[in-house]
Amino acid sequence: MAKLTFVLDDGQEIVVPLADHMTIGRWEDNDVVVDDERISKHHAELVHNADGSIQLFDSNSTAGTFVNGERIRSRTILHGDTLAFGPLTAVLDHSDHAANGSSVVPALAGDETQAVTIDQPVKAGKIATRKRNRGGRQDSSTLKYTELQASAAWLEAEKTRLEAELDAAHKELRAWQDRSAAEHAAHLARIESLRAEEERLIPIKTAVHDAEATHAERLKSIQTLTIQHEQKAADLQRLNQDEAAARHELEGLATHRDQALAHLQQIRAESVRAEAVLDTLRQQADLAHTELKNFEAAIDRMTKKTAD
Repeated sequence: MAKLTFVLDDGQEIVVPLADHMTIGRWEDNDVVVDDERISKHHAELVHNADGSIQLFDSNSTAGTFVNGERIRSRTILHGDTLAFGPLTAVLDHSDHAANGSSVVPALAGDETQAVTIDQPVKAGKIATRKRNRGGRQDSSTLKYTELQASAAWLEAEKTRLEAELDAAHKELRAWQDRSAAEHAAHLARIESLRAEEERLIPIKTAVHDAEATHAERLKSIQTLTIQHEQKAADLQRLNQDEAAARHELEGLATHRDQALAHLQQIRAESVRAEAVLDTLRQQADLAHTELKNFEAAIDRMTKKTAD
């Protein structure tokens, strides 16, 4: 039968058989009552499962519940585990050493330990972490020594718990350092990737710059051709004005033809010369029109090339 062996401050041991469900605390409604203010009213509970396993649960106690020096909220406990309910310690015996299901419990009355046999779980008043002298006053030095022992056991449990928390903190720090190193390596890899991408973009940037320079040269050529076109248009306008003036002059000559019969030959000669000049002007005008059309065609070709 599974049982717990409680070790009191004065060295006494109390063996308690485990029921299917057992509670430990300071109040008398618990299965095991501990007469110590450091124990919570309902400190912990143990559950003996059908498969033989035993589970220990902390009932949100102030002093805490420990298994082998580690503070727990719940844990499956094994044979030989050392339990601590605040300052009260116990050892689990999961082997079947007791005969006929009986347990040996030391008596609390008197100064000497006496073994008694009981057939039921220990109830209220059976465990006290501070030994009481019901027959008289206990020696003060013995009480102080007992309290010091309890405090030392409690401090040792706290030390074990703090060491466990420190070890967990160290592990978490190492894990954080590992994650930080991995993040740093990933950051360096991203930087290298960005540098490689910049190197790959250098030829593209150069090509874009060259294309922009070529486009600027083409715009400059178009501006030059536009200026030339404007100049040709001005020349053509002047030629048209000259043509209009010549026609006006011919009309004047025709008007005065009757009045200048005497000078007919001279006028005819001048007319011939004027017609020759007019032909020349017309040829120049035709040539200018042809050049203008060629210029416009060149402008169209240049525009199409620029658009392409």
